[in-house]
Amino acid sequence: EAYRLNNQIQNAMEYHEQALEIAKERKDQDQETMAHLGLNNQFQTAIKYYEQGLKIAKERKNQDQETTPYLGLGAVYRLNNQFQMFQTAIKYYEQALEIAKGRKDQGHETTAYLGLGVVYRLNNQFQTAIKYYEQALEIAKGRKDQNQETKAYLGLGDANRSNNQFQTSIKYYEEALEIAKERKDQAQETTAHLGLGAVYKLNNKFQPAIKYYEQGLEIAKEKKDQAQETTAYLGLGVLYRLNNQFETAVKYYEQSLEIAKERKDQDQETTAYLGLGDAYRVNNQFQTFQTAIECYEQALEIAKERKDQYQETVAYLVLGEAYRLNNLLNNQFETAVKYYEQSLEIAKERKDQDQETTAYLGLGDAYRVNNQFQTVIKYYEQALEIAKERKDHDQETTAYLGLGDACRLNNQCDMAIKYYERALEIAKERKDQDQETMAHLGLNNKFQTAIKYYEQALQIAEERKDQDQETTAYLGLGDAYRVNNRFETAIEYYEQALEIAKERKDHDQKTTAYLNLGFVYRLNNQFQTAIECYEQALEIAKELENKHIGNIARNAIEELSRIAESPESWKWEESSKVYRKKFIKLLQYGKDYPEEIKEVNGVRVCCSKEFLIGKGSDGTRVYVGLGKDGYERAVKRLPRDACTSVAEQEKNVLNELNATKSNYVVNYWFLDEQSDKHYLFLILDLCEETL
Repeated sequence: EAYRLNNQIQNAMEYHEQALEIAKERKDQDQETMAHLGLNNQFQTAIKYYEQGLKIAKERKNQDQETTPYLGLGAVYRLNNQFQMFQTAIKYYEQALEIAKGRKDQGHETTAYLGLGVVYRLNNQFQTAIKYYEQALEIAKGRKDQNQETKAYLGLGDANRSNNQFQTSIKYYEEALEIAKERKDQAQETTAHLGLGAVYKLNNKFQPAIKYYEQGLEIAKEKKDQAQETTAYLGLGVLYRLNNQFETAVKYYEQSLEIAKERKDQDQETTAYLGLGDAYRVNNQFQTFQTAIECYEQALEIAKERKDQYQETVAYLVLGEAYRLNNLLNNQFETAVKYYEQSLEIAKERKDQDQETTAYLGLGDAYRVNNQFQTVIKYYEQALEIAKERKDHDQETTAYLGLGDACRLNNQCDMAIKYYERALEIAKERKDQDQETMAHLGLNNKFQTAIKYYEQALQIAEERKDQDQETTAYLGLGDAYRVNNRFETAIEYYEQALEIAKERKDHDQKTTAYLNLGFVYRLNNQFQTAIECYEQALEIAKELENKHIGNIARNAIEELSRIAESPESWKWEESSKVYRKKFIKLLQYGKDYPEEIKEVNGVRVCCSKEFLIGKGSDGTRVYVGLGKDGYERAVKRLPRDACTSVAEQEKNVLNELNATKSNYVVNYWFLDEQSDKHYLFLILDLCEETL
């Protein structure tokens, strides 16, 4: 027992097995039962040993030893993390409770209440869990049993933390910590430190959280308690990941993984893989996305093998998130949806409303990226309904933000503002600066107030040292000033965003900054600089194998290269007498309004009335055009939907005439069917004798 309590499991098992062997030889059922109970550390065989202990206790009508296996069976089924198993755990705890009450055994009665509290907390029935913990606390105080009193305070801390009652949770953990220190119970002291770290982490207070995790880690190392040491490393990994210190986060997750593997603790091993996946995923690099997916798949494999439906659901959720974020790179929308739906199915089966809500939010996010806004709104509304029912303000705010984004992208601006303002209201109440920033960023649809909101978001992000949202705010400020035609200021903000993105090696935001800079330089008629920015974006897109961004950058470069070609360098044979003034104007137009010049198979044309030289009743128009070879052309524009067959017939007729060499015959050069989705273009010689 001493070795087990000191986490020296292998030594403990050896002694329990020796005790069992001797007890069987002596036919000492009392000691045989205790030995069976001691061998419970291996969960796969725990049930067998507890049931053997229970059978002997019933035969001997020893209710004290009968209560103990009931409590043990409850603990084993509770640790199995499946909804059906939770029901079985509750049944055993209630049987133990009934016997303990009948025998007025307050020690076992308190243990049963504590066990029921844990089961209901893990099953997200927080008020019921709190009720049982409070009953355990009352008895423990009456008996002056400080060990169980501390356990009850820790349980109340856990339940209130899970129910987002952070201040109440802190109060209970501090009560537990005080008693544990007084009793010099380092195991419970560590648990209290870790609990305080977790609640401060959830309340976005990273520095106190780090302090408590480090205190817990120090004691765990001193005691050689590897289970709590691993928990501390996992907590520190989460905190440094949330604080955008990815390398430090990975280091802590890897330390936790190493210990968990060594201890063959598959629960913590799975948690470590999930944490590593999170750290690699939020690092926003293509290579790390692949590593994240590998970590998540390892976590999923272990969870399935252990039939741990809770961690299996978590793995499906994060795989969905990874594939959703990776969607633009590899069109993995369907894979993301598949994982979210699998997580939703298990969550519903387990009646885990927290994970059910998370799955609905994930599905909303996935369909939003795919621009299926009605489906998006449906999923966010389902998430919102459950979050409101559970009074989970974090998920409620997330749902409002998602609905705001969906309505904004679907041009339902008034609805979007309403949702963002509701999200902002709750975020301010909860002092959740992350969600407050997101709400400010969402409210940018009113251009006259966009700058104010982006500046507020930027201030919060800088205070929190959240470089991801700081970059987003700079990009937003750039957009706002660009829309207001203040191009120089827009460029300054985009460059600040680019600088941070480069420092963080965030390829996604770096690409966005280059594309935005390209766009604003283009609007400011700085075509060569715009091309350089688009080339940088194209280079990153190639590296990431991102075809979508690559196409955007490539098309912009092609168009700008054409526009940037100086009209002074255009050749012109100056043969036309009738349309000389139109060609002079076309050259000037190329200087003043280069974006208005269209290139059709090497012929520059502007489809404006200043350059019109003929029109037909079917919507056809003829404009002057100047070939890159310097020769004048006539460019006939035909509506695609009405004139495709006419254009083809005209092309055939002109092809026949091309064989006739005469100054009085129009030569056909080309039928362009690619450069415009609405029109076809016939390129003809400009033969003034026939016009």
